[in-house]
Amino acid sequence: AVPRVIGFGVGIPGQTGMSIFAGANISPGTVLTRTITVSNVTRKALSYRVMVRPAATAGDGTALFTDATNGLRLGIGRPGLNPFYCGPIRVDFPVPADDVSGCTSGQVPSGALKALRPSETDTLILVVTFPATAGNEFDGVATTLEFVWTAVELPAP
Repeated sequence: AVPRVIGFGVGIPGQTGMSIFAGANISPGTVLTRTITVSNVTRKALSYRVMVRPAATAGDGTALFTDATNGLRLGIGRPGLNPFYCGPIRVDFPVPADDVSGCTSGQVPSGALKALRPSETDTLILVVTFPATAGNEFDGVATTLEFVWTAVELPAP
């Protein structure tokens, strides 16, 4: 059977209609942290993935997205566990099941996928860092990035 892409919810608990991250005049060394909740509001079990990409109105800050060393960095994990991803913000991977082993910089997680049963939620901690090593080439640049979350229905057991 072909997986069917379906809807589900991602957001900041208690808040609607807002960006997960918004930063103006950030400087090297800035760290932004957000806790989000992924919710399965369907009647089927789901796996899901995250992709970060420049928005259509990304601005002139593409190096913030493409520079693997001094561009924006992303960490993703669950409360009380080591992050399962840490590396450049340019990512696209399926979200794994709980991982206590930590991450290797820039390597997408492997292993079992996180399965969300109907009405189940998954809390994730997202950390965006502007490396302290970033130089003046980033002065005055701006960008808008999209976090795209896609769920896929899992086959019945």
